[in-house]
Amino acid sequence: MALGLLLSADRAVATITNNGRVDLLFRSKVQILDVSGNDVVPPIEGPDVPVAAGATSPQFTIGIPPLPDGYHEVLLTAEAAIPGSDQQVGASGADYLKVQGGATTVITNAEWYHQSGANVATPASGQHE
Repeated sequence: MALGLLLSADRAVATITNNGRVDLLFRSKVQILDVSGNDVVPPIEGPDVPVAAGATSPQFTIGIPPLPDGYHEVLLTAEAAIPGSDQQVGASGADYLKVQGGATTVITNAEWYHQSGANVATPASGQHE
């Protein structure tokens, strides 16, 4: 399975490629996380996306609500149950947003890493330098 993701300030546009041998129905969802990995807004359910075996879905869109200022990771997941099996398959993709003064900008993973502070290590409580 592969997920194509194109992020803008107010929507995630995606496709799902089903490399398997059976048709699947994927459930899609967007999570918007802060630098600590907490949900900024409740997860947003996307459409159910049918994808034939060996095919790529048409593009589908999940709207993103206005977000508070800060750095946000936008995580799109798509999961499907394999018919006649207890197994599930899925794919995920992430992109990043910076909101400053209400203006939203799509940023790269490198910008997220260097500017958000999400990569700063802090000592565990009770440990000394």
